[in-house]
Amino acid sequence: MSTVKENLPADEKRFFSDQLMVELSHVLVERGIVRQQQIEELNSRRALTGENLHSLLLKEGLVDETILLGILAELSNIPFMPIAKLPVTQDVAAKVPARIALRYKIMPVKYENGIITLAKSEVPQATETDSLRMLLNTALDWVLCTRDDIVKSLKHFYGLGAEAVDSLVESVEKQESTVVATDVAAETADAGIVKFVNQIIAEAIDMGATDVHIEPFENDLRLRYRIDGMLQVIPVPKGIAKLSKAIVSCIKIM
Repeated sequence: MSTVKENLPADEKRFFSDQLMVELSHVLVERGIVRQQQIEELNSRRALTGENLHSLLLKEGLVDETILLGILAELSNIPFMPIAKLPVTQDVAAKVPARIALRYKIMPVKYENGIITLAKSEVPQATETDSLRMLLNTALDWVLCTRDDIVKSLKHFYGLGAEAVDSLVESVEKQESTVVATDVAAETADAGIVKFVNQIIAEAIDMGATDVHIEPFENDLRLRYRIDGMLQVIPVPKGIAKLSKAIVSCIKIM
């Protein structure tokens, strides 16, 4: 007998809970995807590490992520779909600040009738939903997407190092409104710039780039990597032009 919640109302979502993970375990065993012994071993590890069952299943490679999310969609009534099938635009992404999207590992994928639909690679918690509802001051809905979809979309719509840049721009704007910036604020900004430049270099290495081109303009900054002999434009966060001089100075002394 299946443990999937077949009679759950179409508009009623279930959030993350221990009970949901128990039901997930039952379905995985019933369908022959994992063995009961494997579930027991993961539960023992979960008690020691605090990781949830979802993360451990993926870490151990016991379940394909799309299969896992499909089952969780059945259990939670939160639909699972590729981001490519969702109407994501820059205007939709702008509804959620970069630092919030990256902190919560969420991607805004739709805005309709005053409701923002957020994509996440795990079933969200009720407390998380309440916090986001207050931070964004709007009603929320959810969909499930793979981690790879979320990561790629965050980079595409918010740009490389968006969280660091978002905080740095805010810091710079505060300093500009103050007659004298404190040493602590200046040191914090310097550390943030170094972190961002390191992200640029690390990403270039991961992508197999041979050259990194950082091209400051009057009101913009363009980042390009040479990959397989071709220069490719890399998305960068809005407002990065305010940090152009600091970024160039950081690179000069590296």
